[in-house]
Amino acid sequence: MAESLRQRSLAGLGWAFGQQAGSQLSRVLFSILLARVLAPDDYGLLGLGLLCVNFLQILATFGLGDGLIQAGRRASPGELSTLFRLHALLASSAALTLLLAAPAIAAWYRLDGLSDILRLLALTFLFSIGIVVPRAALEKDLHFEIVARRAVPATVVSGLLALAAAHAGWGVYSLVVLSLAEPAILALSLLPWIPRHRPAPLRQVLPVMRYSWKLALAGVVGFAGKNIDAVVIGRWIGARDLGLYQLGFRLTRLPSQNLAAVLDRVLFPAYASIQDDPARVARAYARVLRGMSWLMFPVMTLVAASLEWVAPLLLTHRWDGVVPVMQVFCALAVVQTMGRSMNAVIQALGRSDVVLAWVFLAAPLNVAAVAISARWGILAVAGALVATRLVIQLGQQHVLARLLGVPHGRLLKAEFAGLPLALLQGSFFAMGAWAGWHPLTLSALAAAVVLMPAGRLVARRGVRGALAWLTGDFSS
Repeated sequence: MAESLRQRSLAGLGWAFGQQAGSQLSRVLFSILLARVLAPDDYGLLGLGLLCVNFLQILATFGLGDGLIQAGRRASPGELSTLFRLHALLASSAALTLLLAAPAIAAWYRLDGLSDILRLLALTFLFSIGIVVPRAALEKDLHFEIVARRAVPATVVSGLLALAAAHAGWGVYSLVVLSLAEPAILALSLLPWIPRHRPAPLRQVLPVMRYSWKLALAGVVGFAGKNIDAVVIGRWIGARDLGLYQLGFRLTRLPSQNLAAVLDRVLFPAYASIQDDPARVARAYARVLRGMSWLMFPVMTLVAASLEWVAPLLLTHRWDGVVPVMQVFCALAVVQTMGRSMNAVIQALGRSDVVLAWVFLAAPLNVAAVAISARWGILAVAGALVATRLVIQLGQQHVLARLLGVPHGRLLKAEFAGLPLALLQGSFFAMGAWAGWHPLTLSALAAAVVLMPAGRLVARRGVRGALAWLTGDFSS
């Protein structure tokens, strides 16, 4: 049984990595191509629209997908139908709410064009009806290949449509096309997995809802704390600065988003299946943390050091000023990746109460950091968020160590295992810059620092063995 879980987890990881890599590489490419056509103001305007959508999406999903995965047993067809209809009701209500609130939101931001964008983005909730419960049911059974075969084409097609719209002169509405086309295509492709059985009584899914409502509340509070920066910048600094800020955040977040999202999706159900054995969860999590650290510290150091010469090659002069913001966000990407892996463990243990309690502690710290730093501009806001979230993440790590019954130092050691490698890279860049070496030469040397240990690991263990090392041990 344990070996079967390990094999299924590795297979799921391979498919999830394939999907995430394909989707995110496509997003990187299309983000760069669109940024060469569009202005920062367009990105800022869409960012404010997506801010409203993502907030309501937390209420619309109500944590039902995670609750379904965390549940110890497989849901019956009738229970899936009940959860599907419940989510459809919540999503439809969210769409109607956004339609009605759009003029008031646009007036508060003092941006007339935002109202029409919000009305169009309300369609996102209707598309999500065909995604949330079917995808959660598939991922609970580790059927990631089904989702992967449909998600990557949806990303590519939506990017091509958005690029065509941008060249046709649609401006910000080409980004709206990008935001709507992907969920619409994915929802259509998942139609065969929509539950069609007679719904079970609501009382049968109450265990899922008792877990999920805490995640939903934690999501609402956490969203407010994590996105207060975008609200403040959009309302009091301006749409252009928000566009610079959000594109910088999006591009530097992609490596961490790829790794963290894949591991979260695969390891959450795997952790949930062994939640009654905290010692085993702790061993697996420590190895995951160490593997992520060995990867994220040097990769983001390489990205930060290479941006000075890479960014001008990819972006037009309209995006001048984005490089310093992206460099700061490279540090944030490392912190957020570690934090996301931790949340997967806490949720798998069924401790949504811990997630909720911690969010109420963390959100005020984020709000205070943004409020204090906003007067000095977007670079100061980014730096303040890095410092604040590092403090928050270290505190969460301490709580998790107590839940798992392991010394906090053991997790800290695993979390910072990749820091010496990053410092070695930094020394390469410092010495090379002092010697007057070409930036491309410096980047190649720093990349070698990353690739040599990874190549050695693959050579010794093979690809599957390297993935097993990265994702922990579920075999014992």
